[in-house]
Amino acid sequence: MKCTEPSWDANGDYCGFIRICSEWTAMKLLPVIPLLLAGLLAGCSATLMPAIKAKAAATAPYLVVVNGAGFSHTTPSCARLSVLGMPSGPPAASMGMAPCTNGTFQEFTWRYSYAAGCTLTGSQAIQVLAIDNPTFDPAVATVSIPWGPGCAFAGTCGAIGQNPCPSGCLQGSPDTRSGNCSCGAQGQPPCTTGNACQQGLNTLLQGSTTICGACGAQGQPPCTTGAACLPFMDPQLRGSAALCEPCSNQGQPPCATGIACLAGLNPLQQGSTTICAACGGEGQPLCTTGSACQAGLNPQQKGSGVACTASCGYTQGTSCPPGIGSCGGMPSTLELPDSPCVTQQRTSQGQIAIYTCYGHSLIDPSGSCTCVPNTVNSCQEDTSSTTGILNPTSQGACIHAQYLSCGN
Repeated sequence: MKCTEPSWDANGDYCGFIRICSEWTAMKLLPVIPLLLAGLLAGCSATLMPAIKAKAAATAPYLVVVNGAGFSHTTPSCARLSVLGMPSGPPAASMGMAPCTNGTFQEFTWRYSYAAGCTLTGSQAIQVLAIDNPTFDPAVATVSIPWGPGCAFAGTCGAIGQNPCPSGCLQGSPDTRSGNCSCGAQGQPPCTTGNACQQGLNTLLQGSTTICGACGAQGQPPCTTGAACLPFMDPQLRGSAALCEPCSNQGQPPCATGIACLAGLNPLQQGSTTICAACGGEGQPLCTTGSACQAGLNPQQKGSGVACTASCGYTQGTSCPPGIGSCGGMPSTLELPDSPCVTQQRTSQGQIAIYTCYGHSLIDPSGSCTCVPNTVNSCQEDTSSTTGILNPTSQGACIHAQYLSCGN
């Protein structure tokens, strides 16, 4: 005979596949085969003849109502109900267990809704399958429900761990290995519960979207949660994107968080950028934080830059700094006066030289431009700088303008 759904003989025998109509396609059979195999392995009942009838609502609220009889009397939940044969979305969906009395259930109602992206344009014939508990004897009924492109039952797809719906994943994105909707993996959205990202990954911005990915290490985007970068790394602009790059070491920019520069290094202005470099020592550039020069060293113009040195700014009798040759006596002291240290100062008239004597010395009033002992006051420095002085009489000359570091 020709038919459009499975058939059973008058005895309800479903043990042999030969009784299924050959016109019922393999595609429709596919979801049923595991259930039928279970029935074959367990053995069909010789006495049960389960049967069901189903009807469905054509408009919301959407529901399928099933009545059944002829099921086992030995359990209060005598049948497990499912729907099969949906042309899109998962091919099967569980309806639940039917509560029974003496192998019969009435008005079992399955309420359902549609997943996002469904457009109802017509109707679709699907099968309601009831499997006897515990004999696995089946009963099938056909019912028409509203259906259309991109349709699937809500709750059967699109969530984490489920297959994507026809319109895609409702949570997360498809996993490249399992195909299920997933979150927290490389390139996927963060999970909204539990750990946001899988081990070894963190949240990062990709354009305006937050995804999970490797972040925080050198050459990787900054993480958006926790530390942006690993220790001794900072986000630095590379083209249009920020990447984590090393900081705090020699020649590298200071770190914005934590230790700015490693021990022995200090922030140093180099053109328009600041780098970590050895500074403040003899012949080294001035430090940009803390003391500009180490104790006993003074700023001195060196080409277009300024370096720290002990070879200027002191007068005879001053304790001799290490490495200075013009010293004698015990303890070692300077035998001849130094010239004042010279730096540059920008004024409205341009760059001018600034002369400074240190170590309780002053610029020689006789005009020799050397540092001589200060017998006038207790101030430690004497400078030709006129900064802060009203009506300066001279600029750029090696003459006294003001005392500095005068204490209280």
